[in-house]
Amino acid sequence: MRSPKTVNNVLVVLNTVFKTVLKWGVIEQMPATIELWKGPADAASPNKQRRPAYSPTWNRRMSREKESVPSRSAG
Repeated sequence: MRSPKTVNNVLVVLNTVFKTVLKWGVIEQMPATIELWKGPADAASPNKQRRPAYSPTWNRRMSREKESVPSRSAG
């Protein structure tokens, strides 16, 4: 299932296309009324926990590699 934001992004593009071709005279009227999707109530929850940008394994590996790289000193 796509998030409401993703669905709405597509709907905005579709609506813009319809309005543009209507303005250009390619179509005589809008073929549909496009309304933004609200989605399920829990999809837009502000308390929704997001996945970390990187996995804990990746973070540990990067920390170890950073520690093993000798630091450069100026001069």
